[in-house]
Amino acid sequence: MAKKIVLITLLITVVSYGLSVSLAKHYGDENMVQYLQDVANHTFNHKSYKGTLTEEAISAEKINELEISGTGVDIKVEKSSNDKVKLLYSKTPQDQISELIHINGLVMKLNLDNLENHGSYVQFNFTKGKNYYGALIKEPSVVIQVPENIKRVVIKTVSGDLDVVDLSLDDLKIKSVSGDVHVTLENLKNFEQESVSGDIELFGNTKDIKAKTISGNMFVDSKIDNPNLKFVSTSGDLKVAFEKEPNFSLKFETVSGEMIYPSKFTQGMIDSSVKNFTFGKGEGLFDVQTTSGNIKIVPILE
Repeated sequence: MAKKIVLITLLITVVSYGLSVSLAKHYGDENMVQYLQDVANHTFNHKSYKGTLTEEAISAEKINELEISGTGVDIKVEKSSNDKVKLLYSKTPQDQISELIHINGLVMKLNLDNLENHGSYVQFNFTKGKNYYGALIKEPSVVIQVPENIKRVVIKTVSGDLDVVDLSLDDLKIKSVSGDVHVTLENLKNFEQESVSGDIELFGNTKDIKAKTISGNMFVDSKIDNPNLKFVSTSGDLKVAFEKEPNFSLKFETVSGEMIYPSKFTQGMIDSSVKNFTFGKGEGLFDVQTTSGNIKIVPILE
């Protein structure tokens, strides 16, 4: 019998432990978790980026809001080790630091439109048992490190992927056109996302979540059982996984979308195109509106 081959190609915009492991779980293959964790933790770091990187460090002691905009660049936003905002990027002759950074009162604005998209791909392969795995991982074009005193971040991207990790924020607002968004934050109070076709992944204990998309899908991995979530979509799907038994009420209004959930979790009533469900005590509130998009509620590892 021919050797069974399982090839999983993961297009990962920006490498992080959370993203690698979550995607492995997403595919339902725990054999990949340790491997991808090792790749993220030990193989990739800023020194591995191809090309010449420029570092810029800007004092941000009196800044409480950061606005980032970029076209055609892949961005990673992570925690800074001091009170400065640091940029790591590929510098081209036309780049001028004065064109990248603007400070207006308590708000710092970073315009990354003219930066070169130098992100590169690296292929990894390994065999475990009878199965063969491949991981195609992409590095970011720009890394932005954010100090703890900045509590609100606004990001606008066009045709660029985005990874936000390891920050402590009150508010994160993202507007994207076609790029994918991955967010892993343990201490985020409010998350707001608007996209056209890019997919969204949100991991952590965010209490208030708002997302609006046309065709992009959204995956939420919630560490709390009672988040508040508003999701508006034309054809994009919503999938929410819980580490605890869910505890929220859901209003699902759709034309042709479907609701998928473990029957033991809830009691539901259907009234025409509006579906009302109660999970647990119904403390959180989900308001989901789609034309043809589906919603799925699952245990964390499903």
